[in-house]
Amino acid sequence: MKQPFADQIFTTDYMQLVQDFTKKSQNQTFPGDWVLEFIDGKGKPFTYGLNFSQCGFKFLCIRIVIHKRLL
Repeated sequence: MKQPFADQIFTTDYMQLVQDFTKKSQNQTFPGDWVLEFIDGKGKPFTYGLNFSQCGFKFLCIRIVIHKRLL
């Protein structure tokens, strides 16, 4: 039986995957992509968190609006 997603996001493997993704996002490889930082919850009242400094969805929405106005 597959583990529920809510349980998966707190596994060591998943948290490592998220940490790796946040490190790669700092390179800003693609313009308008996500940029975020991993916040370790050790000693805090949470397991981990994400600090988003750039939202890829925002840039996608802007491109859609611009495209629609040009039609």
